[in-house]
Amino acid sequence: MLPIDDHDHDDLQVAHDDDDAAELVPLDDESEQLILLEDEAISETATEPTARTERVPAPASPAIELTDADAIDDPHDANESPGVSDRDPLAADDFAETDPSTLVSRKRKRGFSLFGSGNKKRRGHRWDSPLMLVGGGGLLILLIVGFVLYLWIFSDSGDERFNVAEEHYRQQSYSNAIEAYDRYLSKFPNHAKVSLARVRRGMARLRQAAEGASDWTRPLSVAQEILPTIRAESAFSEARPELSTLLPDIYRGLVDQAKRAEGSDTQTALLQNAKEARQLIDNSEYLPSSLLQPQLIRIEEVEDDITLLERDINRDNELATTIERIRKATETSDTAAAYEFRNELLRQYPGLRRNAQLQDVVAGITAKERDKVSVSDTVQSSTVDDRPPIARRQAIFAASEGSTDDRLSHRSVFVLIDGALYGLRATDGQLQWRRWVGFQTTLHPLSATTANGDDAILLDQLHKEVIRLDGATGKLQWRFPTPSATTSPVLAADKLYLVNHEKQMLELDATTGQQRRIVNVPLPIPAPPCVGDQVLYLLGEHSSLYALDAHTLACSEVLYLGHAAGTINTPPVLAGGLLFICENAGPDFSLLHVVATDSSGLKLGKVGDPIRLEGQVTRAPVVDGRRVIVTTDLGATHVFQVDPADNESPFREVAATRATATQPSSIYVLARGSRIWSADYRLTSYVLQTSRGQLSSAQIDFDGDAFVAPLTLYGDVLLSIRRPKRSTSTMVVATNVAENANARNASKPIWQTELASPSSGFLTIDRTRKSLVYLTANGNLWEVTSDVWQRGVANAPISKGRVAGNGWSHAIALEDDSAVLTSEPPSAELLIYDPKSPSMRLRSSELKVGDETLSCLPMAFSRYLVACVPTGQVQLVDPQTGQPKVLPFQPALAAGDRVHWIQPTITDRQNLQFAVADASGHVYRLAIRAKPQPHLAVDREQDLSLELAAGLATVGNTIWAVQRLPDADTMLSLDKTTLQPTDSIALNSRVVWGPTLVGGNVLIATDTSELCAFKDQGKMWTSKLHGTSLASPPLARNGELIVASREGIFWRIDPASGASIPWDGNASPPQDVFDAGQPLGSAMLTAASRLWFTGTDGTLFELELAEPASLQAAVEDGS
Repeated sequence: MLPIDDHDHDDLQVAHDDDDAAELVPLDDESEQLILLEDEAISETATEPTARTERVPAPASPAIELTDADAIDDPHDANESPGVSDRDPLAADDFAETDPSTLVSRKRKRGFSLFGSGNKKRRGHRWDSPLMLVGGGGLLILLIVGFVLYLWIFSDSGDERFNVAEEHYRQQSYSNAIEAYDRYLSKFPNHAKVSLARVRRGMARLRQAAEGASDWTRPLSVAQEILPTIRAESAFSEARPELSTLLPDIYRGLVDQAKRAEGSDTQTALLQNAKEARQLIDNSEYLPSSLLQPQLIRIEEVEDDITLLERDINRDNELATTIERIRKATETSDTAAAYEFRNELLRQYPGLRRNAQLQDVVAGITAKERDKVSVSDTVQSSTVDDRPPIARRQAIFAASEGSTDDRLSHRSVFVLIDGALYGLRATDGQLQWRRWVGFQTTLHPLSATTANGDDAILLDQLHKEVIRLDGATGKLQWRFPTPSATTSPVLAADKLYLVNHEKQMLELDATTGQQRRIVNVPLPIPAPPCVGDQVLYLLGEHSSLYALDAHTLACSEVLYLGHAAGTINTPPVLAGGLLFICENAGPDFSLLHVVATDSSGLKLGKVGDPIRLEGQVTRAPVVDGRRVIVTTDLGATHVFQVDPADNESPFREVAATRATATQPSSIYVLARGSRIWSADYRLTSYVLQTSRGQLSSAQIDFDGDAFVAPLTLYGDVLLSIRRPKRSTSTMVVATNVAENANARNASKPIWQTELASPSSGFLTIDRTRKSLVYLTANGNLWEVTSDVWQRGVANAPISKGRVAGNGWSHAIALEDDSAVLTSEPPSAELLIYDPKSPSMRLRSSELKVGDETLSCLPMAFSRYLVACVPTGQVQLVDPQTGQPKVLPFQPALAAGDRVHWIQPTITDRQNLQFAVADASGHVYRLAIRAKPQPHLAVDREQDLSLELAAGLATVGNTIWAVQRLPDADTMLSLDKTTLQPTDSIALNSRVVWGPTLVGGNVLIATDTSELCAFKDQGKMWTSKLHGTSLASPPLARNGELIVASREGIFWRIDPASGASIPWDGNASPPQDVFDAGQPLGSAMLTAASRLWFTGTDGTLFELELAEPASLQAAVEDGS
């Protein structure tokens, strides 16, 4: 080691002291960084020679190698920089130029410098190592980086804050979402998504209020508070899809809450809130139409609920008001006003009918009603004189066959069919008499048994009177006027009870028809009374059941039943002391009320709740001993057994069948013992098996036939009345139903009678036999002789032909006095009347034309028929054989085409020419040509290119046709030779009959009830019909036309002018028309001074016309 002198030691000591001083100076981070920079600058300056420093080269000396141990043991550098040892550390110059802090820095720099002039610098303080300095700087950098990382890790951004809040919102954690949005908006008020955050925060508050809400007024108030504050936000569009469901939810919630609320005030307030919610929905700023449209169905449903709820609120208010009004009216015994208050309320709110409060207050009215029932001994006599007959003579027709049953002697069968009442002899079914009572009469007759037989009692609703007729002859016994009667009479011994619209029940003497007493009740009476041994039971239109003393008719008791107006169609029935009352409470169900009585028929009380039945009850329940059978119009049948000894269960259901019909029908039921018959569209016989609780079907007869009247049981003989399927007439059948009857023969009738068949339109004179020949629609041919006129009835036709599908409806007269009968719609099936064949005047035939149907009715052409077939052929056919006489005419058609021909017309009888046209306007004039072989050839044709309807008719040189236009028809005239149109006449109506040639005029009838006449020169006149339509074609007679309407009115017309001619100028006053008093059938015939016409049921009438004396004499002597 090198020796160190004292100077060096001093120098080192100073440096050491300086270092110690430097170590004691406290420095912060920024100062330390500044000092390091300054040290660096000073170090660079110190390496440069100053003016006062003289550099002396260091003497050469051997290299000294210091070990690591030496460097550590000696805190000082072994070799200093050149010139340093020569300097005076206390020189004034140095101190003058350097402040103490610089000095400290310099000393540090000197020790820190790693590179010098190539010689190793002297080391300073032991902590002044370069390694330590580099490590400290690195540590400082790491601390800074760590701080930045800490801020980066533990300090989030605005996007992160927003996303956290959004996640809470998506998870429906609305409380957390609101809090997160608040923090976000507070920390990042200028972030890009603050508008959406405000919108989301508002929606979160709204959803928080609506989620699981039971009180929907809070979500409404939040919506009203929030929405105005966020609707101006640029991001508000993000809320609209949510609002499109949320606002309707609030709307629905408020209405549902109102429905559950108690008290009309609360409900009204909630409905007002709902209307405020609807205002929010209707605000287009909140919900544009594109978002509102999918919600309209929901909104409409809510609106419907609001309407119903408002109705209910009003109903409750009206109920309270009405109850108070009823109480006041009841207190003053004004039961009529009290009931009117009730009815007025129920007309507006029918659902209140079973309201307990209303029932209680109405029961109070019922208690007052007993005093309102009064009885008056008002005597009024009946009339024994009948109305004059409408015609000089009449004949009715029925075809009876079978045997005679003496068990039914002196009995009669009364049948009401389509406005006519018939009397038949029960022993053999022979028709006895007929009386017209009008289509208005729908209530079936009663049978009143006397010592001499049965009489018929009927409410004649046409003439508004009750009548009693002798059962054997139909002669009037008496008639009593009942202008307001509504229900069928009830016969009890020698008394007849009848109710009317005037809140009255009349008591008549059944033998004389004299009125004895009148019972006045406070309510209209919808059904006949139920007559018991001591009490009559009468139902009011609603609410009340009256019990009247059978002897005095005074009201003994009134029971509040609670039925509604318009629900009672049948009278009560009494069995074993129980009343069974049927109420048609709904459109497809009914309620059966059971009311108990005591031994005197009073102390009325309901037995249990009403029993619900499938369907409505339109026929009175049937009572057989202590059994009651109730049948509904849907086919449900219930059998009840009454047990008066059982106080707890006085009746029970022993058998039932479910409703099987889908449409209501009229079902007639009859019972005896264990057998029950039911008739609707078949006759079904049941056996009641009470042990098994069921009705077993034993037999079905006449399946498909329609039964039109109640079943009747005379001993072991069952009488039924039905209309067979595909028939125009009605069958009355007597069947043996005795227990020991052979099952195979049980349905075989004792006798059967076919009656009430309408006319076919065929009525002619058989001059050889000096009689009328008449054919009814069922194919029966009748010869009307003087004997038939005298008896007024014929029970056996002279010939029976085959029945057409819908009945024979059109008669076509041929030149050889024969006639052909056809049906509607036109078909190839014919019925031929041939007067030259006495043994077989009627026979069936069929046209061999290659098709079962025809386009129009056949037309008579000499002794043949012109038949137009849809396949296009027009054929001339012999009706006797059905075979074509010549080859047919066939227009050119495309494959598969069919032709709609209209009615043809004869244009030239002498030259055997006729015209035919189709609906599209092709008109052909056809003639018979012999070569090359007989055929129908086109003589002329014309394409009018317009729609034709109805048919053609020829008068003079003109063919008249009907042109069909969209709004009305036009009469089109064609030249018979050229077939060219010559004129058209607008009708402003539709043609419903014709054109037909009658008495030199072509006539048509229109849907405006007008009769128009046309000739060669055009339209001649128009005459108003006395009715809606023609009954049959007008008859030309002695320079006049006789016209008849379906309504039964006859009148005469001048064929030249259309002016009316008095029907009977000799009458006083003159009679312009004749009223037959009933609707007419389709047959009408005149000869000399006689006019024959038919009724709708085929009855034939003879009327005498006023004629000059010379003509009358000719008629009398037969010439």
